[in-house]
Amino acid sequence: MSQKAKWEIGDKYQILVKEFTEVINRNSLENGSNTPDYILARMLVEFLATYNDTVQLKEEWHKPKPEAEFCNCGCHKYYKFKRTCCDRGEGRGI
Repeated sequence: MSQKAKWEIGDKYQILVKEFTEVINRNSLENGSNTPDYILARMLVEFLATYNDTVQLKEEWHKPKPEAEFCNCGCHKYYKFKRTCCDRGEGRGI
C-alpha cells in the first residue's frame, strides 16, 4: 500500500472495506460491472483516501506565501517569472 492515508493500514481501513463489501453485496451493486464486491469496496476506500490527500494538497497550495504578492483581480495567482499574476496581466509589476 502507498502512503496515501495514515489510516489505510490498520483496523479502520479493514473495517471500512468489510462494511462496504457487505453493503455492496447486500444490494447486489457488483452485478453491473461483474466485479467482486470486495474489490469494489477496496476501490471506494482507496478513493476516499486519495480524495482526502487531494484536499490536503489543495489546502496547502491555497496557503498564502509570505514572499508573494497577489494580483489586483483577485485570482490569487502569482507568477514570479512573468512579473504578473494572471493571464489578464493585471499584476502589480513585481
